[in-house]
Amino acid sequence: MEPSTTFRFISLISLFIFNFQSIIAQPEITWTQTYGGNNWDEGHCVRETEDGGYIVGGLTMSFSAGLYDVYLIRTDENGDLLWSQSYGGTGWDEARAIQQTSDSGFITAGRTTSFGAGDSDIYIVKTDADGDTLWTGTYGGVDYDDSQWIGEIPGEGYIIAGETFSYGEGGGDIILLKIGLDGDLMWYETYGGPLDEDAQWAQFTSDGGIIISGSTDSFGAGNDDVFLVKTDSQGEMQWSNTFGGGEPDLSLSVVESSSGGYIIAGQTESYGNGNDDVYLIRVDGNGNLLWEKTFGLAQADAASSIVETSDGGFAFAG
Repeated sequence: MEPSTTFRFISLISLFIFNFQSIIAQPEITWTQTYGGNNWDEGHCVRETEDGGYIVGGLTMSFSAGLYDVYLIRTDENGDLLWSQSYGGTGWDEARAIQQTSDSGFITAGRTTSFGAGDSDIYIVKTDADGDTLWTGTYGGVDYDDSQWIGEIPGEGYIIAGETFSYGEGGGDIILLKIGLDGDLMWYETYGGPLDEDAQWAQFTSDGGIIISGSTDSFGAGNDDVFLVKTDSQGEMQWSNTFGGGEPDLSLSVVESSSGGYIIAGQTESYGNGNDDVYLIRVDGNGNLLWEKTFGLAQADAASSIVETSDGGFAFAG
């Protein structure tokens, strides 16, 4: 059932911030803004732009050609609207990730049911600085494929991470693709086993490779475990590891530490105090566990993103 309630999304929401020195329970709100029309509009990702403003990506029913369209909003540093654009066809199209590119334009990664070969395909939209379309691309097979992350290799192209049911070992597998500057497919690799795996986040690493975090049903101790995959620059797997217990455990973000190794943030039902707790995992450069910690109270808690702070600690939001 599609939602009938009008929904306008706020461009930036800070729900919970933690670092190892303090908990900021009441952060000062500088401003809030809402954007959208008289129907369902939703934001999935936000990045700061080179001029100090923001670019927001998501989906819109208010301004769509079909069911939902990719929705981009650009604002100044105060959240005042500079422009908004929608992209898509007659089906369900959405942006899951966005970043500003080295030519001052933007690129989004998500999924489409309007175009492509299957039930859902990976959908990439490249725009100029004003949101005008330069090119679009779809990638996938006859089944469900989507994307959660995109990163630019200046002068070469883009790396995309997501999930595929069209290719791989069975069920859903993590998929990593490289496309050229005009969207031409250069290569793709899949990672997983006979059951379901997905990618929630990825990052370029200091050695030129890629680190991918997500979840796995095929490997590990439970019906969902944290799944970490490290590849070289060509997508060849160098190592993988799983973390978690007998209950569902998920990774939603990963960051490389300046002192070496990686920090993974997500949620756990296997450990902690409540139904779901924030789950932080630190590993060395080869994916070996250094420590794991949980944070939370009696209800559901999760960390959806994490960054390293200037004092060598970490801050997460969820």
